[in-house]
Amino acid sequence: MSDTVSDMRTKLTEALSLGDLSTVEQLLEDSFTDIRSALNATHNGKYLFSGTASDLEALQVSSLADLAANPLANALNRDGNTLRVQVSEYQTISAGPLASEFAGDILETLRDLKIFMDGATGPFTDTPDANQQAAIQAALSSLGTGFNDVLAAQAMNGLAMGEADKAIERQTTETNLLESLSAELTDVDLAEVAVKLNQAQVQYQASASIFNRIQSLSLVDYLR
Repeated sequence: MSDTVSDMRTKLTEALSLGDLSTVEQLLEDSFTDIRSALNATHNGKYLFSGTASDLEALQVSSLADLAANPLANALNRDGNTLRVQVSEYQTISAGPLASEFAGDILETLRDLKIFMDGATGPFTDTPDANQQAAIQAALSSLGTGFNDVLAAQAMNGLAMGEADKAIERQTTETNLLESLSAELTDVDLAEVAVKLNQAQVQYQASASIFNRIQSLSLVDYLR
């Protein structure tokens, strides 16, 4: 998604500098398609950017026309909260950002341009007037804010992945220690050691599974 937004900004800037905005309509349609695909990415049948409401699409309109025809608040899934995942007995982390928290400015820009384009001031042409040029300039400013929102979400996601990685490393160390103890100790209750070892292994496997899930939520993969 960040690549899509960056490409859109570049092409709008070029069109504005050339004084030819006739390509804007197709650019908006293509960009919306790519952004919708990114926001509604799934993993194991769950929508990645819908938080706890992962059974519902993050972006709930199917076309740019639908986006323009409805309030922006209705376009994004706002039913879910940020998903919290327990990576150890004492630690939970946020596992993936909400689309409603980082995609609003970008979608609002697309919506505003579509409304402008379909109104009395549109469509965008190869001989744009001052109003059309001003609309593109305003859109570029808004897209800059939206682009920064995506980058911030990527950074937060990276921190979460780092925390999960450290938790798994701790679990691995504990598991290895218990394995070593079970092999070396002969004058203790081996049944008790086995129980503790099994508990540690189960906890490690759970943490590893969580890490794999968080890895799959990476915005680097899904929002690029």
